[in-house]
Amino acid sequence: MHDSSVTKAQVNEAMRAAANGYPLLIGVTDDPIVLSDVIGCRQSLLFDSQATLKAGKNMVKVLAWYESLGHACRVLDVVRHYDKLDGEGGVK
Repeated sequence: MHDSSVTKAQVNEAMRAAANGYPLLIGVTDDPIVLSDVIGCRQSLLFDSQATLKAGKNMVKVLAWYESLGHACRVLDVVRHYDKLDGEGGVK
């Protein structure tokens, strides 16, 4: 039987690739952090690579930190997008 299970390193690498593609939305940290370390984070999530755990054969546990400022930044992104559409006559 072929073992095609995902490794911790593969999950972390996938998150790094996502962060590289969307640096304003996703961050990755390799440092041990706590909640107070993410206060003021403008990204939607900060992926904690040290917290990734392989749990059995088919499960991987991940931890991504979320800070309210990141959510507020995404709301402002939507407002700016609608404002741009409105200026182009796209939203009434």
